[in-house]
Amino acid sequence: MHPAALALHVLLALGRGTDDVDAPCPEYIPERLTLGPPVVHEGERVVETPPELAAYDQVVNDASQGREAVLRNTATERGVRFVLTVAYARTQAVDAYLSASSATPRRISCGYSVPVSPVLPGRYAQIGPSQPGSVLLVSPGRERVELRVRAGARELRAVYPVVCARLAGDADTAPCAPSEPVGELDGLPTFQVASPPTRSPWRAKERQLKIQTGISWSAVGLGVLSMVPSFVLIADCRLHGCFELYFPIYALPVSGIVTLASLIPASIYTARLHRHRQRRPVARLQPGPGGLVLRF
Repeated sequence: MHPAALALHVLLALGRGTDDVDAPCPEYIPERLTLGPPVVHEGERVVETPPELAAYDQVVNDASQGREAVLRNTATERGVRFVLTVAYARTQAVDAYLSASSATPRRISCGYSVPVSPVLPGRYAQIGPSQPGSVLLVSPGRERVELRVRAGARELRAVYPVVCARLAGDADTAPCAPSEPVGELDGLPTFQVASPPTRSPWRAKERQLKIQTGISWSAVGLGVLSMVPSFVLIADCRLHGCFELYFPIYALPVSGIVTLASLIPASIYTARLHRHRQRRPVARLQPGPGGLVLRF
């Protein structure tokens, strides 16, 4: 391999880093609620749990800046997506936890910090036509989750206890988020939810890398252009003869050093920008077919 090509390859490798380039950069840190087996009510009676409801064991808010929640089965990764419509007034312990978590961004491997978005207590409406009218209720104390579905003339209420709530990326040994028991959810005061922030940390980082890359390559271009007068003087002297080459003798090495010094960060920032664009945020949780459809 030519020495110049080898040097450029090494510079690109320096900018690439060691992280998995295939892993997308998250826009925020979601939360996962691990659920226990549900108790299903029909009116005032406790009824046998349908297999479709018994399969769900987790709620995760991995879309729309945490405003969407997916009730899913972790083994099959099939689930039902809901969107937050109204929020509940939180209990004191839950409010303290949510406020502290949301106020502390986390730095991720992509090189910037992203906000933390816990699952908000409230009423979530189902997205999609598989079971119209289904709603997901996250208790103000976040000690339970209720799924309410209609199947013909029957109305079922599946109550899932929240075994543990942890932010994505936390170790299994990390403490669970606090929870508090509350009473019936019907009739609780609700309020509208503020729109999630539209500023994207990923785009802010991309803008920063683009500026750094542009400045670095501009310096490389200026260094190359500064060498042109020296080469012209040297070529002219070879044709017509001259005795004073002080300017090109001193200017050419300086221009070469400036160009080489600018090429190093330019190559690194170019590689980092390319890698950053490969890790564009995507919705990491894509529930497959087989949503919430009850048949009796």
